Amino acid sequence: MILAAVASLASGVIGAMGTIAAGKAQAAAYEHEAKQYDIRAAWERAVAEREADEKRLEADYAASRARAVASTYRGSVDSGDVKLISEIQGRGNYLSGLASAQGEQAAFSNINAGNVSRFWQSVTPKLAGISAAGQFIGGAGAAASSISGMFGKYGGGGYKSASIQPSLIYG
Repeated sequence: MILAAVASLASGVIGAMGTIAAGKAQAAAYEHEAKQYDIRAAWERAVAEREADEKRLEADYAASRARAVASTYRGSVDSGDVKLISEIQGRGNYLSGLASAQGEQAAFSNINAGNVSRFWQSVTPKLAGISAAGQFIGGAGAAASSISGMFGKYGGGGYKSASIQPSLIYG
């Protein structure tokens, strides 16, 4: 009986320690995941910035080409050419801004996912501690039950239940 009580208590302690260790490992995994999301967010921003610059350069090139063609064939740039060049540059600025916004949105999504991982990183050890306490209490309860059974089997100062007779209650 005592051996069973010790084994129950040891099982509760070992289970609790394992749960705490698993909680710490999971928290470390969440921390790593959050860092990966931060890296992805920075990458998304860099790609979007590069694409925005590329769109701006394409528009500048097209506008410069339009100016050169107009100057070559007519000798000067008239109001129709200015309007066309303005539209080309406006479209380039729009596409550049769109690329930046799309990259920022992707980065924002990664930042939010990283924040969720950081939340779970902070909560997981606490949850593991609560679970570990439950395992320890379960082991202690099983040990107490074994010891209580020993007192009942061998006599002694264990808990004795009072029997209530139905005739006393109902008259």
